[in-house]
Amino acid sequence: VALDRGGIGGWGTAGPGRGVRRRKPPDPYALTGYEELRAGVASLKRLAAEAFLPYEGSLSENVALPTPLGTLRRTCLTPIAQRPARWPAKNVAVGSIAKLRDFSAAYLVRNLRRSGLRAVKQVEIPLPFSQEHFDGYATEYAHAFDREAAPEEIARLWKPLLTSVRTLLIPAVLGLDRHLDLWQSLNELLDLQILEVPTLPPSVPGIRLENALLRLAQNRGVDLITGVHALGRVDGRSVVPKVSGVVTEAVNRSRPIEADAVV
Repeated sequence: VALDRGGIGGWGTAGPGRGVRRRKPPDPYALTGYEELRAGVASLKRLAAEAFLPYEGSLSENVALPTPLGTLRRTCLTPIAQRPARWPAKNVAVGSIAKLRDFSAAYLVRNLRRSGLRAVKQVEIPLPFSQEHFDGYATEYAHAFDREAAPEEIARLWKPLLTSVRTLLIPAVLGLDRHLDLWQSLNELLDLQILEVPTLPPSVPGIRLENALLRLAQNRGVDLITGVHALGRVDGRSVVPKVSGVVTEAVNRSRPIEADAVV
């Protein structure tokens, strides 16, 4: 999950629901079925909201969102900070952050203009913390926003640079644990629409979702075993072989773990 952009994509222009209905067995989407997939999406949205990481969207609609390369990707379910209230937007600025790897504001602006979005410019946005010892990874900036960035101070630094801007695209680094509060506060203080654009993997929105799901699983009593090799365990005693769990492989020993279902 941490390697992804944090959203759920879908093929086609009308939304993935129509594409799912057209699939035929043994395609896994056909075997799962549209109603089960829709229920799964609803569950994910409910769990994410419980973890203060709200998602918006459904299987019935795709939205074209900007990527760090300036192209548009079709996505049906995204974190709220990536989903625009209006797009294409007017008076767009792309925030450039010093030393940040895997995100070029100039490149994004150039390609957005080529795609037809003319009212877009680049803005160098200062930060309320030092980046002197940063290696330039998005996660470093996200942790720094969690630790050291008060929304009022950020707004004080950014507002004079955004006087005519109605939508600000910035790399997705607005915190990990404090993300929702920080994003909502900045939208209100700056009186504009802030959209996070995921950087190249590992992407902060994916890390947020992975952390949230792991915490929810642990709070519900799920035992998490990480860093080991696992093989599916099949019970061949029945007429139809049945999955009965997994076998984990550690140093000098194997450990069978029984389960009614394996993902």
